[in-house]
Amino acid sequence: MAQPKTVTPADRGDDPLLVDDERLDFEVNDQPRRARAAGERLADADYAVARSKASLDLMKAELMVDIRGNPAAYDLSDAKAPPMDIVEATVVIQLKYQQALLQFHNAEHERDVARVEWEALRMRKGMLERRIELHVTNYHSEPRTPEARTAAARTNRQGIDR
Repeated sequence: MAQPKTVTPADRGDDPLLVDDERLDFEVNDQPRRARAAGERLADADYAVARSKASLDLMKAELMVDIRGNPAAYDLSDAKAPPMDIVEATVVIQLKYQQALLQFHNAEHERDVARVEWEALRMRKGMLERRIELHVTNYHSEPRTPEARTAAARTNRQGIDR
């Protein structure tokens, strides 16, 4: 059976998910650092979404108060109190609100991208564990005949019994 191609740093490029099978010890030791960095990016993105949502809510509240207090400035009828659905619709079409909404959507997108990276690193951890199991079981060795397998198992048992 042919050995898998070794992944070099040049092959890896910008893909942090590729693993160098010849350096599993390095890959395993580097995994927590990668996970921590991805976790921090996810936490920062969650924080940015919360800040952006608060800013959006504040912008909406300020616009609603201003529209209710001065409907003529927003080309609403001279009625003292415009209906709530008209006020809410007027808020949504304001440029300031649209800009705050765009910031909120951008923050959500960044959070989603960070979450994808976090999940990919969790999958990478599982992949590393499976590759180590394959390495420990000598998966990439030359195939053995049934007799050779029996002899190897007997030798391993003798080493354990000592």
